[in-house]
Amino acid sequence: MVEEGVESEDETEMKEIVPEDNWTTRRLKRILKKYGCLLGTFKCNDHKFHAYTSTLKIYHLSPQVASKQPQHCAMIVGCGSAKGQEYVVIQNSYGTTWGKTGFGRVSLELFDQIQVIRGVHWI
Repeated sequence: MVEEGVESEDETEMKEIVPEDNWTTRRLKRILKKYGCLLGTFKCNDHKFHAYTSTLKIYHLSPQVASKQPQHCAMIVGCGSAKGQEYVVIQNSYGTTWGKTGFGRVSLELFDQIQVIRGVHWI
């Protein structure tokens, strides 16, 4: 039981991982190390995403093209930066024919929400 006005450790953790606009790869790496993987929703509304076949390219949309609503959800398994552009490594739900065996890079700025997956158990 937590005293009124005092946050438990879990509540403090949850504040750290609540969706927000200032995600950085440094912060994501720390959270990925702690939790293993994250769930993210991001903007993708063109055929280039569906035809993505590389893990070297970073999928990106210009702000003018990107829709305002989340379009896709994927598991985030890593992150990094290349040539000054931050990206996340996702495992997509399209199967192994998408990206490189189901994995690819998506520009971090396209993500609307990033959350920790809790209570998931592999069977």
